[in-house]
Amino acid sequence: MLYRFSAEAKQDLLEIWLFVARDSVPAADDLEAAVLENCELLGQYPECGRAHPSRKRNNVRVWAAKPFHNYLIVYSVRAATLEVLRVLHAKQSKAWKKI
Repeated sequence: MLYRFSAEAKQDLLEIWLFVARDSVPAADDLEAAVLENCELLGQYPECGRAHPSRKRNNVRVWAAKPFHNYLIVYSVRAATLEVLRVLHAKQSKAWKKI
């Protein structure tokens, strides 16, 4: 299954990369690569993520990016495409309201 990033998810990933890169560009690169690898996995096994309890009607699922478990990939499956809605740090609770 193909995956694509929403505009918000692209912006999230850029902001995360810039934040982490302030301390370490290699760590930021590793985190970005891990998110992309996890998206590949989710494309193959879209049911891996847990259904978000308040978003079940919209089929929104959440996956903790491995090995960076504090970063969450929020996605939904539409037709034959996995759409990455957001990439969030677990502490970004305010961002959940925008999904």
